[in-house]
Amino acid sequence: MKYLTEQELLDRAAGLGGYWTRAKARARWPYMQRAIELLKETGASKVAEAGTEGITLTSSSTVIPGKPELDLDRVPWPYRDKQFDCFVALQVWEHLRRPRDAFREAARISRWAILSTPFEWGPRETARKNHRGISLSRINRWAGGRKPRTWRLVAEPDRPEKRRIVCLWHFGEGGNKR
Repeated sequence: MKYLTEQELLDRAAGLGGYWTRAKARARWPYMQRAIELLKETGASKVAEAGTEGITLTSSSTVIPGKPELDLDRVPWPYRDKQFDCFVALQVWEHLRRPRDAFREAARISRWAILSTPFEWGPRETARKNHRGISLSRINRWAGGRKPRTWRLVAEPDRPEKRRIVCLWHFGEGGNKR
C-alpha cells in the first residue's frame, strides 16, 4: 500500500485549490502523519476514509462520499459488517449531529478506526463553536464509553496552541461489543 507523503500532500493541495492551500496542508500534515503511522501499525489493507477533501492517506482508500457532517449521521451506512480493515475520519467527528451513532457504524464496518479532532480549543484558537471544548472524556462519550487503544496530541507547526488529538480504536472481529 502506498501512503501519502508530505510532499505529495503539498503538491496535491496546490493543485486542488478550494479548501486546500499550501499553508493549510502544512498545518495539517502533523496529524495526518500520525494517522498514517497508526494506519501502518494496524496492517490495514482495506481502508475507508471520510472527509478527505480530495486527499486520501493511501492510494487505495475507499472514499466515503458526500459531506461527512450530513451523510455520516445517516445510519446505517451502506457497507457490510467488517468490510474495511480501518475507517479513518480526520477533523470530521466534531461536525456530526449524531457522533455516537456514527461511531457505532464505524465499529460495525471496520476492525480499526482512526479519528482526529481539535483538542481543547477555546475562543482564542477558533471562532467555530463545534471545534471548542473537545476533551478525551467527550470523545469517549461519542464512542459510547469505548476508550481508544492509543491517542496522541499533535500541535500545528506554527501555532502550538492549536492541538489535535489522534485516536485509534480496535474493534476486532465483533465490531459492536464493548
